[in-house]
Amino acid sequence: MNYDRLLIAGRLAEPVALRVTSKGTHAASLMLEVKRRYRGANGERKESTAVLPVSVYGLPASYAATHLKTGDQVLIEGHHRVEERTNADTGVTTHFLSIVADYVDYLNNPRHKEEAAS
Repeated sequence: MNYDRLLIAGRLAEPVALRVTSKGTHAASLMLEVKRRYRGANGERKESTAVLPVSVYGLPASYAATHLKTGDQVLIEGHHRVEERTNADTGVTTHFLSIVADYVDYLNNPRHKEEAAS
């Protein structure tokens, strides 16, 4: 069985970059900062941070570019995509993992605070 779903929460590491594809579809690029907390071999608390590239398409991309700013918390539901790129000079092929968002939830949205309070 194959199942490719990701659910990731984090903060935007930089402003959303919006572009329009050749077919007229809006595409947004997000850089999502996620933290992982764990205990080391000696029991000490540790934390690591990763910045993950996320692509958003269509109307959600337009909304993301309009409403999100650096530092905002978001929840991404989507799937992964592996891109293969070959360096023209060296001929070396590299694989890049990115996330394609199917759903973006704006956790800083004031509406969430109102819903949580009621």
